[in-house]
Order: sequence, then structure tokens, then C-alpha cells
Amino acid sequence: MPLPAEFSQKLAEIVPAEDLNTEPESVRKRSRDYYWFSPRLERELAENTADAVYTVRDMETLRSVVSLACKHKVPLHLRGGATGNFGQAVPLCDGLLIDFSSFDQIIAVEGNTIKAQAGARCRAIEDAARAAGYEMPCYPSTWAKATIAGFAVGGSGGVGGMRNGLLQHNNMVEQIKLLTIEEEPQEIVLSGSDTTDLIHSFGAVALITEVSVRLEPKESWDQIVVCGNSFVELFAFAARLANDRSIPLRTMCFLENPLPHYCIPIRKHLPENANAILLEVAQSGTDSLKALALDNGYTVPFEIPHAEPRRSPMLSDFVQGHSILWALKGDERLASLSVFLSFDNWKEELETIRPKLGHECFIQADFHRTADQLFMQCSLLFPFVDEPHLDESLEKLREMGILRFNSHDPYIGSKLNPDRLSAKQKMKKRFDPHELLSPGRFG
Repeated sequence: MPLPAEFSQKLAEIVPAEDLNTEPESVRKRSRDYYWFSPRLERELAENTADAVYTVRDMETLRSVVSLACKHKVPLHLRGGATGNFGQAVPLCDGLLIDFSSFDQIIAVEGNTIKAQAGARCRAIEDAARAAGYEMPCYPSTWAKATIAGFAVGGSGGVGGMRNGLLQHNNMVEQIKLLTIEEEPQEIVLSGSDTTDLIHSFGAVALITEVSVRLEPKESWDQIVVCGNSFVELFAFAARLANDRSIPLRTMCFLENPLPHYCIPIRKHLPENANAILLEVAQSGTDSLKALALDNGYTVPFEIPHAEPRRSPMLSDFVQGHSILWALKGDERLASLSVFLSFDNWKEELETIRPKLGHECFIQADFHRTADQLFMQCSLLFPFVDEPHLDESLEKLREMGILRFNSHDPYIGSKLNPDRLSAKQKMKKRFDPHELLSPGRFG
């Protein structure tokens, strides 16, 4: 259904011509993220698109656009870096896509807090923080493209997970400024724990305009790869390493053979047919970590010493969702399932699920640590058979109690427990009373 004629006319009067895009093919491309990671979503969302794209550059115009959309009841879809991989940024109905990627200024670095516009890239924020003697508690592997607002409300964790866990653990987001979706938009500021219910809301609860992030004193991080031929033995070594708090780690990701082979920029440095652990370790712990690996019979075939500014390749380019991206580039047959494996029973859990997914089932595991908790955020990669097999596999993981979330649908409702879902729905009623933000996202 096209946008109402009166809305389109007034929108063109409000928004400068260079910031309003109505060319169908261009709009369709801007209505995409990495939804194609899922063979199901690649089919279901292939034709989904907004009707027009408005690029945000200033608050005054944004207020006017939101007000106009409310008067005409036009759905609004928010876009940052569009790095999500289960359709979070793909419109589920027609409407206006609001692109924040050019609303990207870092406003201030004050002490251990950095304040930025919603579309500021995570890499720019990390670079500005390090220039001031700090670093972000965590940032996504997609940091070059991901926006701070997109990460704050749509992300999970990433680089920094071995120090600070996931977003919901680390209190990284100090303050969020948002605009209500009303004919007279109101500016609201949320601080501290009041921001928690915006995590994992995927742009369907509130229109965020500004984010303040808590910073930590910066460290000098070396990057090393540890390799071994035995999956079970090297994975057990990684689990022991996660438990060893004497070695200060920022990031740890396990890639089962053949997944390291798909990491093309570093592949030449790695032995063939090996499993790999990718690590960021504080320079004070590098020698101890390497000695521990060698003493246990493993190799350390690749190292990237700390340098400022940092240069590609970086091992963070091959962790989290990037592990899956590289694998899919190498083998288009693959699909993935997201799970949490337990530290006590990971071997038994894998032995139970592998026969269901087939002999070509490989694991990628990102390790996370908080003050009192250790956990593994994992992806199981396997050749896609068909959608009934996918559904059977999801149900098996649910029965085992290890399913992290269903990455093969674009809905919030399937990814949260009832209490967290209810809290987000209440917040949406407050900030989006006409339910114009990303209609259908709650499922």
C-alpha cells in the first residue's frame, strides 16, 4: 500500500530533497539487513520493503517527520547500520524508513562517559574513547558499521565479553535520549536501570536519538590464535582458560574445524584442518597464555601485537556473527542455530544434538564472563536440509533447554521470556502509543 498522497506531499516539503529517497530499487536495498543468514527469512522477507527512506541529519526535521507520520498513521521503521542477521531492520509492512546512519556525531567525552548521536558508529566511539585513555566495555564484531543506538537496543555482546559479559550484565549504557511517537513528540531521557528494557527491543519500542556510554580505562590488547587438532581437547582447554581469571582476557572465540578455513584474511597463517581459539589478551598476560598453550601441546601460529591505531585484519573480524558471515561466504549450504551450552555438560549436549543436525555440524562459541558467571554463546552451523528439518531441530534444542533464541524469525516475542516481553510492551505503550514503530515486530 503506497504512502498517503497528502503525507508524501507534506513530507517532501519538510525534508530536503537529498535526504528523501523514493526510488523503489534504492529503497528496497536500504530495507535490508543480513536476514539472508537464515534460509527461511531469505524466502519470507525477500519482497519486504519500505515505501521511502528519510535520512536524519537534525532534530528539528526529525520532530516534524514524526509528527506528520502520527497525523497520517504512517508506520515508521528505524535503520542504523543494518547489521542484524535475523531481519531486525527489515520492515514487516509498508511505511517510511528512518535512516540514522548520517546522524552520527560524537557529542562529548566527559571523564569516563562518551555521549553520541544515535547513528555514531561503534568503531568511531571506541577510537574516541581510546584517544581519551578509555575503551568501551564491549562492542560488536560489526563495529565498523554498527551504530551505537542499534547496538544498545538490538545487540547482545561482543568484544569485551570475557571482561564484562553481555549488554544486560555490564551497565555500559548510562543514558538514552529518545523521542516519543506522537503528534507533539516529547524528548525523554532514561538513565541507569531505566534503560534496561530497551535492550533487545530492535527499534520497535522507542525512537532513540542519543546514547551515553560508560567507559573503562584502556588496556593494550594483544591478539593471538591457539590451534589444536582434537576438538574435544581444545574446547576443554578453552573452558579451563575461561575459568582462569589470572590471565586477563577481553575476547575468546572457539572455531571448530573447518570454520577457521573460511576466515580468508587469516587463513594462510593457520594450520590446515585445525580447530582454533581466537583471543584478545592484555599484554601483561600474553606470555603466560602462550606458555600455557604450548605446555598443553597446542600451537600459537598467529599473533597480532597491540598497536595504535589498530589495523585490519583484527581477530574481532572473525568472532560473534562475523564467524557465521565468513562461513556462509565459504559454504552457501550452511544454516545456523543459536544455543547456550553449559560449562558442565557441553560435551553431552553436543553429543545429543549433533546426530540430529548431521555429521557436518560445527560449533562456533563465544565465551563470556561476569563477576560470578561463565557462559558460552554458541552457533551450530550445519547444511540446511529443509524447513521441516529446521523446525524439528529448533524443537529438539527447546526440549534440551539450550536454545538461545530462534534466529529464523524476525519477531521479538520468540526471543524473550514472558516477563521481559511484557516489560517491553508496557514501554512501547508509553513511547509509541499509536504503535507506529515497526508494526508486527512483537509477533
